[in-house]
Amino acid sequence: MIRRPPRSTQSRSSAASDVYKRQGYLRAEAAAGRFSGVVLIGQQGRIVFEAGYGYANQAAGVPNTPQTRFGIGSVTKPFTAAAILQLQERGKLRLSDSIASYLPDCPPAWRAITIEQLLMHTAGLDDYFYLPAFGTMMGQATTPRGLMSLFRDRPLNSSPGERFAYSNSGYVLLGQIIEQVSGESYAQYLTSNILQPLGLSATTYGRGTLPTEMATGYAVAWKPALEIDVSLAYAAGGLYSTVEDLYIWEQALCHPGLLSQTSLDALFQPRVKVPTRKDWYYGYGWFVRSRDGVPEIFHPGLLYGYSAHIARYPTEGLTIIMLSNLEEAPLADYVDWIAGQMLGA
Repeated sequence: MIRRPPRSTQSRSSAASDVYKRQGYLRAEAAAGRFSGVVLIGQQGRIVFEAGYGYANQAAGVPNTPQTRFGIGSVTKPFTAAAILQLQERGKLRLSDSIASYLPDCPPAWRAITIEQLLMHTAGLDDYFYLPAFGTMMGQATTPRGLMSLFRDRPLNSSPGERFAYSNSGYVLLGQIIEQVSGESYAQYLTSNILQPLGLSATTYGRGTLPTEMATGYAVAWKPALEIDVSLAYAAGGLYSTVEDLYIWEQALCHPGLLSQTSLDALFQPRVKVPTRKDWYYGYGWFVRSRDGVPEIFHPGLLYGYSAHIARYPTEGLTIIMLSNLEEAPLADYVDWIAGQMLGA
């Protein structure tokens, strides 16, 4: 277990102080109904700013705080990717392996797909979240194999390794591979090998039963969003967390410990071009781009009533994390604005 990151007791840097003074921007966004959530800024391993905006529960008037828990959606994917690389370090699998070695009843079309291609979204799989049959499952729990059945018999959209196409389906299969080689459920593996070793006490697979305040998720016009069973998001988006836990997680990826330096370097290597974005690439569970010459490693998340965004600027020692219980909050825009303040751009 590692210690909680310290808060800066010294005067903030001029850039951080500027954000602190100008947080009226986010207050105005919250007042206008465009934002509700929490922001954390970390610099050189210390929390230099954190604040909550809006309400964790609007009807009850419960405010958001840095300890409020949110669904983090696809920010789960970096955890899944780290688990896969852990298992590779332990000799349980190789990224170059065919997924057919680990998935029972693997269809013939999948035998050319490797674990690495799942990590990079280059397997050619349909995204089950956008298939009509997924809508029929919304009100019920399912199993990983139940999710797999939604896309198992569909033809691949491209040859494995040919191109990037973001797909939650690939991370469902990664979750199944984690279970197959570890002998534990996805939740059990993450808890015993990542969450507990790092002391991420407010991070759970699913909503959990922690006493910490859980934000109510809101959709359009502040209507409570549909609550889906965690099994429908699984290893692609099933975690709930706080900004402070996510900062501990991000800091653990700055130095060897949870993973070797070789694995850490592999996570953040820009490996495949994202065709819909001018300067975006994808590594293993992370997007990578250059922001005016400054490397940026990031991942957004979205899940029925919640949105999330984590961005790290390793050469600057800067991390920005935002969580929201308003599904359509433009967190990427807010993070970009904060980064501009901090980096002087």
